[in-house]
Amino acid sequence: MPPMRAQYLIALAAALLLLLPPLAAGAEEGREGYRVGINGAYLPNLKQETIRKWVRETGATMPRVGMRMDLFQKGMPDHPDAMVRDAAAAGGSALAMLFNEHQDVTRPDGTRDQGCRPPEGLWEPVFDNGSDEAKGGAKINPRNEWAVFVSAMVERYDGDGVGDAAGSPVCTYFSVWNEPDWLPWPRRPKDPGDKTMRNWFGRNYADLARLAFVSYRAAKFANPSAKVGMQLCFNESLGLLLDDPKHPLAKNCDFIDFHAYGGKGSDDNCFRNDGIVPVWKQMKGEYERRKLPLPRFLCTESGVGGGLAGSEKGRTQAAAVIKANVVGASVGLVTVCWYALVDPSWENMGLIADASKLPPDGARAERRDAYTALQTASMLLNGATEFEEIPVGQASHAYRFRDRKGRQVVVTWADDAKGVDAGAVVHLPLNNGPWERIEWDFAATGVPKQKLPHASPDTDLTVTPMPIFLREAR
Repeated sequence: MPPMRAQYLIALAAALLLLLPPLAAGAEEGREGYRVGINGAYLPNLKQETIRKWVRETGATMPRVGMRMDLFQKGMPDHPDAMVRDAAAAGGSALAMLFNEHQDVTRPDGTRDQGCRPPEGLWEPVFDNGSDEAKGGAKINPRNEWAVFVSAMVERYDGDGVGDAAGSPVCTYFSVWNEPDWLPWPRRPKDPGDKTMRNWFGRNYADLARLAFVSYRAAKFANPSAKVGMQLCFNESLGLLLDDPKHPLAKNCDFIDFHAYGGKGSDDNCFRNDGIVPVWKQMKGEYERRKLPLPRFLCTESGVGGGLAGSEKGRTQAAAVIKANVVGASVGLVTVCWYALVDPSWENMGLIADASKLPPDGARAERRDAYTALQTASMLLNGATEFEEIPVGQASHAYRFRDRKGRQVVVTWADDAKGVDAGAVVHLPLNNGPWERIEWDFAATGVPKQKLPHASPDTDLTVTPMPIFLREAR
């Protein structure tokens, strides 16, 4: 895995009289509403039901759920059932991460690591008619173990009542592998024949393109409505796969799944370095340079380290949770899945502090401010549409959208490039209300911080790096 209680001033004058121009539908038309995401977890001291409970209580409607070929082959095809059912019950759909068990690897320089074991029989025909085409009543070829696995998992969660998991929960998005192209810093992919990638060790990019092809064919055979995508670290890898002469990725991929970690600041994680927007632009650019139709994009890992409630790190992480989802939604991502649910994790990014010594039921778990912030984001952003950025200058950010009930919502904050105590004054073009102001802890308090019953022109709003929402009150 890669790399609040805030005290802040909010000065609202009476309210605003300027009418908003109509919200632009544009690319949002026809797209399902945004889904807040979260990565699951595994700790040997905790019951899986404890992890499930923590995931459910975030309110996220697109949890990332691991589906492992090795467990499937050991007679446990039901291992993801509970998490998939939970997501469906919440009105969403899990995001499947299709991968395999880990193995020890030794690189040519003698260094050792662990990575996912590539499947066997990948270049065997997908179907038992000796071809990759499903013709004449063909079935999945049993000699291609990855095709067997993918087809079975997609069938299990297609909701058609045949061969389904109990209750027929539906999972639509199936992401292939996890960081197959990961390389240690500062290496970047260059050679399509590279076989030293720890999560795709001994295989090259032609094999990876074949993995995507087999996944796509097997999944669509089981459920033509399934969406199949590739998980990648680097845009250079995406370019190599798009240019593969035998299996060009654009023909075998509905979405690109990327990871983004922009640094320790909540706005760095969105806008700078290897943050959400820069990595999305890099991935999108590979399609644009080749004049290819754009797929959908998902960010399935992004995070910032946390700390004690009310601490600087705690405030930054809570702000980052909300910003990642708002900004991701604004550029059209299907979801942003926060990494991680619980510590120990890379850079202490867990929404719950170190749980490695807790009892099996997770009693006494320390939920960080960011956990509450994600619950608030779920309440406001799940199912939301019509996202649009409001120009407010370089020192701050503002967006508007419609929630799942059709109410207009505006969210704004000061950029934290100058620290957690930074401030800015924004002018927001709102209609004449009434409005209610909602803060990061809305999920805990259940009530808006302030109601704004009237409106007046030219009202300025003083903001800090902690986002605030203004929602139409009906």
